Formats: sequence, C-alpha cells, structure tokens
Amino acid sequence: MVEVMSAVLCIGLGLSGLFAANSRALVMLKSSKQAAVASKCLQQRIEQLRSYNWTEVTDSQSLQDLYAVPPLPSIELPGFSEQVTVSAFTPATTSDAQSPAPVDPFLTVTRQVDGTVTLLSDAPDLIDGTAVRVDVQITWPGPQGNKRMRETSVVISNGGIGR
Repeated sequence: MVEVMSAVLCIGLGLSGLFAANSRALVMLKSSKQAAVASKCLQQRIEQLRSYNWTEVTDSQSLQDLYAVPPLPSIELPGFSEQVTVSAFTPATTSDAQSPAPVDPFLTVTRQVDGTVTLLSDAPDLIDGTAVRVDVQITWPGPQGNKRMRETSVVISNGGIGR
C-alpha cells in the first residue's frame, strides 16, 4: 500500500509540474504575440507619418486626427495607449550619445485606453525647422497585468532625403 501511495504521489507531482510548465508556456506565447502586434502598430504609425507632408507632421491638429483612429493591428491588443512626440532634431556630435535626446520644444499627442486623444504640448515653431525627431510609443497591459511598452523613433526631414 505504501508503494502504491508513493507512486501516486510521484505521478501527481509530475503531472502538476507538466501543467505548470504548460501554463507558463501559454503566458509566454501570449506575451510574444502582443509584442509582435505592438510592433506592427508602431510600424503602421511610422509609415502613416512618413506619408504625411511636412506641414502635417509638424501640425498638432493633424496628429490628433491621425491618433483619433486606432492602428489596424490594435484590435488584437486590448487596453493599449499611444503617444507620439515630435521635436526638433539636432544631429549628434562626437561627444554626444549615439542617439541624441529630443530637443525642446515638444509636440506631444496621446491616445488613452478609452480612445480619448489629448494634446499634451504644442510646438508651432517646428514647421520652420529642417528636420524633426518623431518618437512613437505604445503601452498595453501584459498577460499577467504588468505594463508593457514598445517605442521607436524616426527622423523626418523637411523636403525629403535629398535636402
């Protein structure tokens, strides 16, 4: 009887370990899928901004209109919020870091979880510049409730690559 009970205990421990590993693998799979969807959303936003003309990229109302419509892949990412920051771009010098920090003034627009689009700061003088740095960020709750974030940056010049 003791041998049967110890065998049942060993099998029970083995099965519970197997179920725990399976559960963890499913959480990791969902987390990876969400990260991929967030990357797709960022890429779509960057492409939308690249297709804008210089006046639209540096205009707060155009950015608010753009962020009023969620990116297509976001349907698979419930509870997400977005932020875009447009700032004057200054190239890095040899003593600066590899990626220079955004320079004042900022044009910042956010899209909240409920779809509300808010202008946090405006910089109407950006239209007079030659290049801007655009930082696009997306945040969402992960599978276990922890906050996840993806961010990317792009430099857009007034007049395109040839200028």
